[in-house]
Amino acid sequence: MLPDTRLAATGLVAGQADASPAAAPPASTMTPDTASDGASRLREALRVETDRDHRELDAFLGEIWTSRERYAAYLAMNHSAHATLEPVIEEAVAEAPELGPYAPARFALSQDLAALGMRLPPSIPLRADAPRDPASAIGFLYVVEGSRLGARMLHRHVLDASWARPVGTIPTAFFETARGSSNFSRRMAALEPLMREEDAFERALSSAREGFRLFRAAAERAYRTPDASPSGTDR
Repeated sequence: MLPDTRLAATGLVAGQADASPAAAPPASTMTPDTASDGASRLREALRVETDRDHRELDAFLGEIWTSRERYAAYLAMNHSAHATLEPVIEEAVAEAPELGPYAPARFALSQDLAALGMRLPPSIPLRADAPRDPASAIGFLYVVEGSRLGARMLHRHVLDASWARPVGTIPTAFFETARGSSNFSRRMAALEPLMREEDAFERALSSAREGFRLFRAAAERAYRTPDASPSGTDR
């Protein structure tokens, strides 16, 4: 049985909110079929295998909507990670159109940061040996698409925060981009035929874990200031 995981407070990445426990074969033997309940078995297998990475990142971030500084750090973290991962995804989509269209979010993040008077943070580099084939790109896609699902859930929390009032006084271009993104489960289900190669899932999983590593490294850098740090101390 799959673990009964639930979305942590931030819902930042990998979109666990609408996942439900379901029986599935071991990840190494996953087929391109969808689960009997219509959910994506690819998404569910990646969710289970990266659950610890996801939970650790969520625990580090805490509640990003409690101050302007923490919201700015959240945007900076996302920009750093997206600026690295999105070009890799775009390159893979150009070579393998079956991956489907990809609408980047890094430009919306740049817009939000500029509106807050912040410089664009540098990207976090991928591992030198990180593969860039279509199956590996699916792992990166899983992480960034999941971050958009998390952003849709965070949008209302930020708008309801006292420091963000009146509504319209803080930049939310990234949230607006996330709101218009495609259905996460449907997209992952459509990618399952690309998992037919024997080690395709292992490559996707390796890239997903690398994506989480990038987000964590970007978060640790973005939350260094006392006001933004999840622990409230200088990092």
